[in-house]
Amino acid sequence: MESEILIGLNEQVRFGKSRPYAEAGISASYQKITYSPSYVSSSGSSSGVGKTHGYDVSGYAEAGWVDRITPRTEAAAYFSYSRLWQIVEDYVEPASSDDPLNAEIPAGTDVMDVAGLNAQTTHLVGRRVEADFNGGVEWALNVHSGLRATVNSIRAAASQPDFVYYQLGSRFGIRLKSRLTADLFINSIVGTHGIESSAHGGLGFRWAF
Repeated sequence: MESEILIGLNEQVRFGKSRPYAEAGISASYQKITYSPSYVSSSGSSSGVGKTHGYDVSGYAEAGWVDRITPRTEAAAYFSYSRLWQIVEDYVEPASSDDPLNAEIPAGTDVMDVAGLNAQTTHLVGRRVEADFNGGVEWALNVHSGLRATVNSIRAAASQPDFVYYQLGSRFGIRLKSRLTADLFINSIVGTHGIESSAHGGLGFRWAF
């Protein structure tokens, strides 16, 4: 599970019930991480398992169009672009029957850009509660790994190609004030290449004006 603090800057042009919008913000989260890298050496191929924890920090911007379907339900489609830094603590991959090599990985930072095409629908329950469902496809670009493993005293180079994944999520928002909303959310990631599928939940705060 991840906990996330989200601060957003939201500006909407008042064009009626159907209108464009733009948003920018930052987020930070703590997470537990499991890596399963593969190695190829003169003795053949092997795979290791390492567990650690890290922190995600990102800044994002998005722009799209929102339409008020009913007085209480809105639907939106939007493009997003973000810069993500994943700060990973050091860890080891102990030797095992599947991996005769002993690897040590010092702390480092992975950096990537993420571009997405997303859609969501939001329903107002009562006066203060929002229920939201969202999903989309996202591209991880310009992926740079700051982790450099040492395997049997040999420094191993790290590489990660660009990859695509799908994201589905939902949230319940409580309007604390006219422009401040607290969100309880859960998001799932379906990885097609480069990452495994996962789910995380947490608490977010949004400020709109």
